[in-house]
Amino acid sequence: MSKPTANEAVEAIEVAGDAFQSWKNISIKERSGILNKFAVLCERDAEELAQLEALDVGKSIQNVRGFDVPFGIDCLRYYNNLIKEETFEKDLNLEGMNSSKSVRLPYGVINIIPGSGSEIGNVLTLHPKVKCVSFTGSSRVGKIIG
Repeated sequence: MSKPTANEAVEAIEVAGDAFQSWKNISIKERSGILNKFAVLCERDAEELAQLEALDVGKSIQNVRGFDVPFGIDCLRYYNNLIKEETFEKDLNLEGMNSSKSVRLPYGVINIIPGSGSEIGNVLTLHPKVKCVSFTGSSRVGKIIG
């Protein structure tokens, strides 16, 4: 996995802001279908996601397989049920999730930006368009983020 630069992180933030403009206008029924399809793809590719997550955060593969990936899929289904009732511009393009029947999302709805906190994290936590940040790290870093 490549490490993005701060400029690439800013670009991803801008793209996400643009994507929100189209995503918010999609019907609840369509959103629900998209989240469900995405959950199905994540289940299909759970092992690859587990391998990537274990490498990214340094957890044991057993922990990631047993909790992190299934919990992430459960979260997608939970939010899908919350919006039960909501054409897309670009295929979701994650390694292992490409197929002729891939989920179609507005470009930028999902952005994966791996990188160090000192470069990418600072951009994400300080950019005015970023409303929420999820991270894996120490309580010291959590206090810095606020």
